[in-house]
Amino acid sequence: MDFILGVDLDNVTADYTAGIAQFMHEEYGWREEDTPPPTDYDFIKAAGWPFADRADFLQKHQEFVDRGGLLGLKVMEGASETLHALVAEGVKIRVITHRLLRNGTYTQVMSDTGRWLDAHRIPFHEICFTGLKASINVNLLIDDAPENISAVRAAGMPVAVFDQPYNQQFDGLRVRSWEEVGNLVRNMMNGSTGMTNNENVAKKPIIQQITSEEARHELKRLTAQVGDIEDFAERARRYELSPEEVAVWEQIDDLRWLLGEDVRKV
Repeated sequence: MDFILGVDLDNVTADYTAGIAQFMHEEYGWREEDTPPPTDYDFIKAAGWPFADRADFLQKHQEFVDRGGLLGLKVMEGASETLHALVAEGVKIRVITHRLLRNGTYTQVMSDTGRWLDAHRIPFHEICFTGLKASINVNLLIDDAPENISAVRAAGMPVAVFDQPYNQQFDGLRVRSWEEVGNLVRNMMNGSTGMTNNENVAKKPIIQQITSEEARHELKRLTAQVGDIEDFAERARRYELSPEEVAVWEQIDDLRWLLGEDVRKV
């Protein structure tokens, strides 16, 4: 039975922090001391990083993307070599990333992501653009984002924390390099990690089963949670959502897509 490895991109496979820091140095004259290793996943809360507010950060991020910043990200040391070795050993690679923070940018983000993967020889069998990472079936997920780690673990799925300054609060599986990723995957394939057997997980579909009725119920719940959905959508387009609100918006977006609704109508 295939072992499926879920791989995040930003700050796991690609060095987003270094990329956005270089952009701010070159385009806005920030100094090196303005971009220390972030102590919080939310750049607004991270020490240093003098973004004025959330809207300012998200606007700068979009400028970075618009100017091809995703294409210029450096690959994390050892990522390509480790993934090629694992593929040769029979591992299936499922890239799982969101990156789709704004309607109207999907074509560029998806294209630049694919071109980056090709340019840096990152092998993969499938790629999933979603913020609902707990809904994607894998035997192991490698991720750095605290919100994703918590959600995936709450769903009872195995996730290894890719070491970053902002995720030190988590115990359990942790990898500090791509060499350690390779070793962990091999140990799990040999059944020597002490984790529960993932055979049943591998038999589930890629996206967990959800009926249309359940999807509509969850969409109704989330819509009620945000209040005025039109105002909420407009705030999303203006990059004014908090990280928690962005997560809710991503879920609404994904549920509408599953139900065949056009998110652009809001």
